[in-house]
Amino acid sequence: MASNDEEVQVHIEMIRQHKGLPRTPGGPQPPKPEKQLLFFVERAVGNTRCKLRACNESGLGLGDYRIALHPGIEPVNFIINQPGSADFYHISCFEKIADFSQALFFDLVTPVTRNTKNDREVLAAGDSDCRYLVDGGVERLVLEWKIRRRRFIDARDGVVPTEKPLQQNLKDLLYKAGTPRFQPSKVTDMENGEIYILSAHLAPNQSDGPNDNEVWNIFDRYLSTQNHESLNDRHDLSKILAKWKYDCGIALLDEPYMTDEQREEKDRLGPKAIRALRRLSTL
Repeated sequence: MASNDEEVQVHIEMIRQHKGLPRTPGGPQPPKPEKQLLFFVERAVGNTRCKLRACNESGLGLGDYRIALHPGIEPVNFIINQPGSADFYHISCFEKIADFSQALFFDLVTPVTRNTKNDREVLAAGDSDCRYLVDGGVERLVLEWKIRRRRFIDARDGVVPTEKPLQQNLKDLLYKAGTPRFQPSKVTDMENGEIYILSAHLAPNQSDGPNDNEVWNIFDRYLSTQNHESLNDRHDLSKILAKWKYDCGIALLDEPYMTDEQREEKDRLGPKAIRALRRLSTL
């Protein structure tokens, strides 16, 4: 029987081949994949097993955050090219086999949102696509995590950034929504409905009114430790989302069902954070 390390190594090689890379650096080049490979961050819609045989965690339960490798690795998926087929992993397990400090894997990470759900192709598999969507907090955290980590990767690899600066109205919408006196403005090529969602439901800030000088911010709370050293943490993303999930669980608890420890945790969060967590923990 293969050891856990051997199982992980085999899976690393399978992921590389699935991406269209040699199973090991310098090895024979596999055929080019017929479909775009993506690593979807999504919610589990039922109880499933983690694809990694070396997984030491329990199964993936309803509502858990997971990685959906789409299309899946199984040979049957290549033969029939079945839309919607995917392999599921705990995020922490997937981090063992796909190195998110490397651009060729990092760029494939995609949260399932209202804007990306069609890429997941779940409707073709007979499922309701909205069940896979991550909550608002995870959407904002994963997308911002990608922006920050991409800068660190490029700086390490000597890549000169080529993207254009965000137009100011869009930048304000993404980072100032929810602050006192913020009012959204028209953003070029963005529908009014999306502007409303980003300025209200998905606002990264929570305040107590126009005179609040201590605004709660989701990025300060969960991404404040992001720096170049974060690239050395293989489980960076799963730790961020685990902290978010824990805080949401505390914020959503009702008083009659709380332990003394949970009450202390809820007091530590404070009313402002609790309002933000409840708002951003919905779809």
